[in-house]
Amino acid sequence: MEKLNTHSIIQEEDYLKYYMYTISTTEAFNKQRKRMKIILIIFVLVAAAWSIYNEAQQGSVTTIIILWIILLPAIYFLFKYLEKRKYTRFFKKYIATNHQENMMKGHDLIFTENELTIKFIEHDLEMPYSDIIEIYQNQNGIYIKNKNESSFIFPKGDTDFSKIALILEEASEKYNIPYQKTENWVWK
Repeated sequence: MEKLNTHSIIQEEDYLKYYMYTISTTEAFNKQRKRMKIILIIFVLVAAAWSIYNEAQQGSVTTIIILWIILLPAIYFLFKYLEKRKYTRFFKKYIATNHQENMMKGHDLIFTENELTIKFIEHDLEMPYSDIIEIYQNQNGIYIKNKNESSFIFPKGDTDFSKIALILEEASEKYNIPYQKTENWVWK
């Protein structure tokens, strides 16, 4: 395996993309989102049925049906937009609180035969490849999750990104680490 020393800077947007990706791939989160969408649909359909029934009593159903046909998709897409906005705001506050000290300062990465060493300004973190649980790669970067449930981000904009990806792919094969590639991930 090739040795590599490089320097990386993680910005707020990199953290945000990581958190949005991670939460969107979590099974419990996806179940919760699905449940909320079903509740929204039921609520809107009940409101539509109630208003159509009231208008039918007065004899003017056509207008209200056309109105609901227009409103239903608008409500659904507004819900999706507001949901993404809610999580974006939450994670931006979380990042500002918990990652401010590492943001924009940069850190050195040293890839050796058996471990990855991350040198921050105040401390070093040694991560043996055998402690890595999973590696995710998408169009925004590479995310490493280790045994203590912490993660590390390699943004796609790094100059040595392709070398880093190659080294991590080799480590995943050597240490039997699951390596997931999702090239076109989007928040849904």
